[in-house]
Amino acid sequence: MKTMNVEKRILTEEKIDQLLNLNAQENLKIQDEHDGKRCVGYVDLKGQYMHEGMIFDFHELIECDIFAPIYKCTSDEFKVSLADVNGVADEGILVNLTFDIEGLNEEDQMTYEDEELDLMGLEDLFEENENLYTNCTLIIAKENDSYDTIAQRFNVTVDELRRANNDIHIKPKQCILIPKG
Repeated sequence: MKTMNVEKRILTEEKIDQLLNLNAQENLKIQDEHDGKRCVGYVDLKGQYMHEGMIFDFHELIECDIFAPIYKCTSDEFKVSLADVNGVADEGILVNLTFDIEGLNEEDQMTYEDEELDLMGLEDLFEENENLYTNCTLIIAKENDSYDTIAQRFNVTVDELRRANNDIHIKPKQCILIPKG
């Protein structure tokens, strides 16, 4: 069994002092495709947070689309299930979803080309006008990468790099946008 972690920042327009509770329910379906298997659906998040002594309810859907190429699938049944969810108040709520994925080859690959990349939230990098780039580079974060190490490697400032990536938490195999001029 493999695991996949997904971070998503929600309720960024809300003022949140403290996350009180967070519950999740998955609604995922597996589809056969000519070149692999796809798990699509959503995770339904519900919970409560506190702001200025008042308690507020929230409800948010996180869409999921997980693809496993045929060469990564085993003869076992491909299955994706939500194993864990947690969150913290952090410029909204930073949610971490952990999925268990069954039916994949267990061999560890040293190259990123054959690995599932964490592209969840990549579209968020281009939602705001200040993040419109006519020339940029996308890289895949390596083990032990940080804003400092990446900024130094690509000769950009840490502030530019954080701004371009909406200050996401960097983890291995995460797509990172490198701004250019």
